[in-house]
Amino acid sequence: MDDWSLAAAAGLQLWTGKARETVLYTDRCGGLLEAGKDYLRFKIGKRACTVWGKGLHIVSFDEGRLLLSGEAERIELD
Repeated sequence: MDDWSLAAAAGLQLWTGKARETVLYTDRCGGLLEAGKDYLRFKIGKRACTVWGKGLHIVSFDEGRLLLSGEAERIELD
């Protein structure tokens, strides 16, 4: 996968590149709960997930499929 590494857990797929760019994908998103300057919070099944980082933005969201991009620094599952 070139310069990218893949991690998968809790219904998320996460690709991280050497230049700190991150792509996160899930097909179980129950909706966006909150968005701020340095974080995005959304539902995965019955749990809330918060992604903290810089330059986070939603690339696409359709029928439960969510694709995020940016520099993820931390992911929390509630």
